[in-house]
Amino acid sequence: MGRVSNRNCIVTGSARGIGIGIADGLLREGGNVCYADLDEGVTEVAAQAKARVSGVDTGEAIGVTVDVTDRKQVQMMIKAAVAAFGPINVVFNNVGMNKPMNFLDVTEDNWNAIIKVNSWSVLMG
Repeated sequence: MGRVSNRNCIVTGSARGIGIGIADGLLREGGNVCYADLDEGVTEVAAQAKARVSGVDTGEAIGVTVDVTDRKQVQMMIKAAVAAFGPINVVFNNVGMNKPMNFLDVTEDNWNAIIKVNSWSVLMG
């Protein structure tokens, strides 16, 4: 049995990078994982997950396209994961972004986009 066998997990920002590594690791350790990302390719990432990981007791994987700054989409993501696996045990709010600008050029829109993804989405998650 893996370290998270029979645990139901959501990992945001899991279509690539650190997020896919975390999600694959949870899957390898027996967790059921909802790969969630704004990138619509996340469904294919989840579909190919078992081929990427090796383990005797890998869990199940689903992919959900979600904008983590939109409360209704976050609720739909959670409902999809619960429908697939049952009650959620782990939410890994991995998603994050930056829109670098020179300090004196930072706009309110730039700042709000960063805060919405990096902070607001964690609160909703």
